Amino acid sequence: MPSPSRADTKPLVLLIDDERDVLDVLQECVESIGYATVTARNGVAGLAAARAEPPPDAVLLDIAMPGALDGAQTLRAIKAHSPSLPVIMVTANSDLSLAQGTLRDGALDYLMKPVEIARLREVLMAAMAVSGKAAPPE
Repeated sequence: MPSPSRADTKPLVLLIDDERDVLDVLQECVESIGYATVTARNGVAGLAAARAEPPPDAVLLDIAMPGALDGAQTLRAIKAHSPSLPVIMVTANSDLSLAQGTLRDGALDYLMKPVEIARLREVLMAAMAVSGKAAPPE
C-alpha cells in the first residue's frame, strides 16, 4: 500500500529549544492538539530542519539559546531562506521585550513559558492560516 501523501498527513511543526525538558513538554503539547513534530536542540540544527524536505508548516522557536545562533539569529536566518514560513517565538517572562522585538524581524507571534494549551492552539491555528494548511480539528 502506498504511503500517504504529505497532503494526507498532519501539519508539521518544527520545535527548536536547547532545553530537553522544555522540548519534550512542547512536543507533547503540540502533538496532543493534533500536529506532527520534528525537533532540534539548537539554532544551527533548527535552521537545517527548516530547510529540510518536507518543510515544516510552522516553527516554535526558543529565544534564549546558547551556541552559534541564538533564537533571534535563527529567526532571521529562517526568514531569509523561507520568508513565508510562520515562526512563533517561545520565551520566558524575562525575555518579553526581546520577544516583542522579534515581531519586527518577521515572527508571527510569541508564546510565554510555561506555554498554555489554549494559547498554543490559537497561535498554531493562525500559523496554519498563513501556511495555507488546515489546522487539526479541536
